[in-house]
Amino acid sequence: MHHSDPYHLPLLTLEESSKFLQKKVFQKECCPSELFDVSQAVAEKCEGLPLVVILVAGVTRKKKMEASWWIEVEHALFSYLGKYEEYYLGTMQLSYDNLPDLTRPCLVYMGMFPKDHEIPIHKLIRLWIAEGFVQHVESVRLEEVAEDYLTDLINSNLVMVSKRWYNGKVKYCQDALVGLITGKSFNQELRSVISSGITYLDAHDWVDVLSRRCPNLEEFCICIRPSGGRTCNLELQGFTQLQTLEISSYAVLPGFQLPSTLKKLILQMPLITTETVSMIAELPSLEYLKLEKSEFESEQWCFGEIVFNKLKILKLTSLDISTWDASEESFPQLEILVISWCWKLKEVPPSFADILTLKQIKLIQCKNESLEASTLQIKEEIKANEGSDRLKIINKVSSNQTRIDVFEYLRASNLQTYVQYRIHRKVDSPAALSTGIILPFNAFSSVWTSTLIKLWESIVEPVQFLRGVNEKRKEIKGKCAC
Repeated sequence: MHHSDPYHLPLLTLEESSKFLQKKVFQKECCPSELFDVSQAVAEKCEGLPLVVILVAGVTRKKKMEASWWIEVEHALFSYLGKYEEYYLGTMQLSYDNLPDLTRPCLVYMGMFPKDHEIPIHKLIRLWIAEGFVQHVESVRLEEVAEDYLTDLINSNLVMVSKRWYNGKVKYCQDALVGLITGKSFNQELRSVISSGITYLDAHDWVDVLSRRCPNLEEFCICIRPSGGRTCNLELQGFTQLQTLEISSYAVLPGFQLPSTLKKLILQMPLITTETVSMIAELPSLEYLKLEKSEFESEQWCFGEIVFNKLKILKLTSLDISTWDASEESFPQLEILVISWCWKLKEVPPSFADILTLKQIKLIQCKNESLEASTLQIKEEIKANEGSDRLKIINKVSSNQTRIDVFEYLRASNLQTYVQYRIHRKVDSPAALSTGIILPFNAFSSVWTSTLIKLWESIVEPVQFLRGVNEKRKEIKGKCAC
């Protein structure tokens, strides 16, 4: 195997260091003549190390036109470099100590990411905000303030840009002070090492710790597993900035409390009581609610006087309910209703025709024909009362469900003289079959029975099945013509 000795990069000469430093500090401008000598003195202190030159430039750039600041940096370099065995660590410490108090914890927090890891900017900014590092500024979004912090760190050469978007904005970054920052993140308890895999924590402990460590948390996802018959009292009021919450619980949550700031809630739990629904309805800012894979106290879901004042989107998925009783006053601002896999549900409450903000009802994998009929009835009533088509009805069914429906229909038809099956739902099928299938049988009923069974056993996708039916139809039609 061919081997070559590594090439050792030479150190910068004094002239190269001076030019490099001036270029990093003054960018496209020329170094003023009155600062030339002091800038060369600072460059000499960099010992020809490019990284040290870059870091010193980041410190000096803040007051680049003040000779007194250059002199102060030169003296600071001499002081810091005498305390550190590693030359560059002294320069890093100098750069770190000259950071504003607001941006220093943001830089230290970057030590939680692995070495040489490209950090997504959107993720980093959200973490800074959740940790409470970003100061509130009147009439300015927290994200914009955080972006200013990042710009300061980049201009100080403490954070390196890895990738940019097409418009020039930073997409990924890396911290330049890996060794120093990693140590400080441990010392300031901003980072910890997890030596094992997933750790299960007691709900009381982690909720309390997390609410104190991340008071500005905006999005949170919780999965709670059964704990030997114990109940879990989930109290989340401490998260005063929480806007999105997803709870997937396999245990009973008898008395959980939610923060009033929630705008979006996704809830999955063994039992949803009337008290739970009432408590959710009292959230003053809730706009999005999804209830999934849950059971109620009975198959009849009665709202009574419960009102969701600001709810705009309601999604019901795999709920064990057959009857839903609610008035238009229960959802005065509702815009979108999505019902998925609720096979028992018979109808959408007729009163939904009186919800003036309702724009769309979407049904996904709902087999009950009366449910679809009720949505169409609501649409017709709105059109009759208002003369408008503001309500859009969407009924989606998967390819597998289409295949099952076709087979069940053909079986139910008893293979009479003519069997007509019209596909009302859009499926990925040949254009010739998109409007309807007419299957003539006459004397070939027994042949069709065995053929259908064989087709049913061999099909993988409904398109294959439909194509097979069409080919057999043509074959039989040809025999009849003869």
